Amino acid sequence: MEWEDIDRKAQRELLQMIKEATEDEEKEEMSEVEKHRLFFVDDLENEWKKRRKYDYKKAFGKIRRARYQRIGLRLGAAACMLGVMLGSVWMLRVYNEDVEAHLTEGRREDSLQVVLRMSDGKQVVLNGQDSVSLREDTWKIQVNKGKVDYSTQQQVSMDKKVKYNVLSVPVGGGYQVILADGTCVHLNAGSELKFPVTFSDSTREVYLKGEAFFDVVKDTEHPFVVKVGSMSVKVLGTRFNINAHRVDGVYETTLVDGKVEVSDRAVTKRVILFPNQQARLKDGHLSVYDVDVSLYTSWVDGKFYFEKESLQEIAAQLERWYGMHFFFVSEKLKQEKFTGVVLKNYTIEQILSIIEKTTNVKFSVEGQTVVVN
Repeated sequence: MEWEDIDRKAQRELLQMIKEATEDEEKEEMSEVEKHRLFFVDDLENEWKKRRKYDYKKAFGKIRRARYQRIGLRLGAAACMLGVMLGSVWMLRVYNEDVEAHLTEGRREDSLQVVLRMSDGKQVVLNGQDSVSLREDTWKIQVNKGKVDYSTQQQVSMDKKVKYNVLSVPVGGGYQVILADGTCVHLNAGSELKFPVTFSDSTREVYLKGEAFFDVVKDTEHPFVVKVGSMSVKVLGTRFNINAHRVDGVYETTLVDGKVEVSDRAVTKRVILFPNQQARLKDGHLSVYDVDVSLYTSWVDGKFYFEKESLQEIAAQLERWYGMHFFFVSEKLKQEKFTGVVLKNYTIEQILSIIEKTTNVKFSVEGQTVVVN
């Protein structure tokens, strides 16, 4: 969408605001308000034609000065219009600052790196590493084409202190880690996993931020525990997905096969999940739902699968994958729903075009910012 289209959309919304602000005025004032409204439209159109990119503050400053020079408008109507104008200037100023901040920040090179932090604090960038061996004390760690493998270790640690590594995946990325017991973890974009170099004698415990899919090796004597935010998931051997990325603050655990126990961190509430079930934890309330697991695991296969999903939630997922920022012109647009399947190797423009075809929204891309209107 061109900027002229955005201009026209903003003009229509401002006019609607003016109309609503003048609905309660007495009938004898309406003619004067209408005259002033029409003058405002003409002035707005002329000023915006002269506008430079993002120079909304300057444009509206000119309109405001011209507006003050007009006479004949009653004091009450002028005060009403001033409130609408100031609100509009504030809204566009916030948008302007938001856009400029993201364009200035850009996509820093170091922010797009997959980083492995060793127990001694050393950080290793894994991007582009092919068949490389790392060392954690006496432990050998193999890095190969998007995967870091701890399962090749042959020694048994004599050190009773558990040493942790942390794998951080940036926006727009994904990575796999094979833990010491052979468990495979797929980390989604913008996620982090803290895990021991080798597990203790009693339990297998890891810590997650973001979203990951786990394929846990069965070991009845050593339960596998994932702690994420206020949720704890305990398993013996199974496949499941955990998502702590949702914008509504919900923690989700979705079970593909096997059986898991889900609880809050304080273990005051707990539930048992069976295949095709999902546990959701929010504000201390734990509930279970029957679900189509493909909706929640399709990202592992390189797909976005949305079913009546809000644009706010979709935008959050696309932000993590493409490193973009979404700006919604109104809060109402965030609740628009979309259903569909798109591939993660599509460009952001291709995905936005698909969404436009089945919703009442339009997108425009400017740098790293997507405007939704």
